[in-house]
Amino acid sequence: MKDGFFLSLGNLFHCRQQTSWFSRGLLLFGEFIFWSFLRFWNLYYCRYILQVGRGYPSKDFGIGVHLPGPFLTAALLGRFFVGCYNNRVKLINIQQKTKLAPLTSFRVGGDAKFFFEAKTNEEVGLAMMYAYEESLPLFILGGGTNILVSDGGFDGIAIKPNIKNIKPGEDFLSVGSGASMESVLDYCLERGFSGLEWSGGLPGTIGGAVRGNAGAFGGEISNIISEVLSINVIGVQPKLIRRSSKDCNFSYRSSLFKTKEEKEIITEVVLRFDHKNKDELRRVAQEKIQYRAANHPLEYPNAGSIFKNIKAQDAPEELFERAQKLGKLKGRPERMMMPTAFVIEETDLKGFSIGGAEISTKHANFIVNKGRATAKDIFSLINLVKEKVAKKWKLDLEEEIQYLGF
Repeated sequence: MKDGFFLSLGNLFHCRQQTSWFSRGLLLFGEFIFWSFLRFWNLYYCRYILQVGRGYPSKDFGIGVHLPGPFLTAALLGRFFVGCYNNRVKLINIQQKTKLAPLTSFRVGGDAKFFFEAKTNEEVGLAMMYAYEESLPLFILGGGTNILVSDGGFDGIAIKPNIKNIKPGEDFLSVGSGASMESVLDYCLERGFSGLEWSGGLPGTIGGAVRGNAGAFGGEISNIISEVLSINVIGVQPKLIRRSSKDCNFSYRSSLFKTKEEKEIITEVVLRFDHKNKDELRRVAQEKIQYRAANHPLEYPNAGSIFKNIKAQDAPEELFERAQKLGKLKGRPERMMMPTAFVIEETDLKGFSIGGAEISTKHANFIVNKGRATAKDIFSLINLVKEKVAKKWKLDLEEEIQYLGF
């Protein structure tokens, strides 16, 4: 972009001979303003206007003074508009030094240097442009239910998409990424939409669920996804992208959006359903809610399952046989999984604690904040579990949660 500006500067001083120095100065001022406008908003069409406009740099009114032509006038007027709104932080209300702990289910962690809650696609795009222009690290914060923020916080901008609209169709829902899983499930149960009842009691947002391909009890969010809309910021200008479910590369607790960290923000999801009896769907959803209440440590701040489950075929023979005997293996033979909670129990770590962080006695794949935990306590406990399991069973545990600021 700087090369373009200096090219424009050279062109100005090669204007036709009758152009006065006053006019050249005015043109230089307009060109400088134009490039400032271009840099500020990253609008590709400005480049086109600049190329066209350079063919008509000024207009001769027969009074010996050359005034700006239509395109330079447009640039000047554009700059006037930008001048009225030249502080994008103020324009979209980007907050500074925002506490992240209250926005996460672990209730730990430091501050974000910048924070913005976006309620429309346009606001998401503006916030991403701001991050790009200022070369700020970018993090997308959903419901905060699957994240550990460091005690030192995050030296970048955290964007929280809070687009919560739900638009129903005959057999589908178009859902904003900020809508809670609970609200989407309620919508489905009211209309007899089948496919999401496994999520009864699951926290978080629909956008976070799509990103991590959330699932439980044999169900996965990817099974009912038709399309995903996201905003991409790989280039200088955000772009709205629509993808089919197949193009999202869904796999076990992962998707294309997990591999495009800091590059794309999910803004809307289209879910398609089958119709079933409403009472039966409510019964199944209520069963899942009750199961989670009985078996998960919901009485303490936590981030859900810390680690992904393990492929049964990767487990040592001794552990596999014991799990099989106790009925712990899940899924079809070719995709059989071993619960990581079982592995941690067999490593004698259930109830182990560091500082205020404890491996839950209710569910060993949960780490809970007993009231005074720090992010360092939780992080240390996670690493301890990985080390002990690797040493005893030669298994490498993979985190399901996401780290921020470490």
